[in-house]
Amino acid sequence: MSRPRHRIKEYEELIKKAERDDWQITGGGDKHFKLKCPNPCKCMQTVATTPSDPNRLRNLVAQLSRVTCWKED
Repeated sequence: MSRPRHRIKEYEELIKKAERDDWQITGGGDKHFKLKCPNPCKCMQTVATTPSDPNRLRNLVAQLSRVTCWKED
């Protein structure tokens, strides 16, 4: 079964990048998406389906870039 798509294009691109890097994606639909790292470091981030902060995407990318297992393109 495939996961639900995020309504906002930029967030969907971020989730697809995480999938390509073997992160486990759970949730979605009416719930938050959870991005879980494939490494034993147990990194995790949540992506809201309706983010209230206009800077949330920028902040989320910055948080992920500080995580050692996140791969930059």
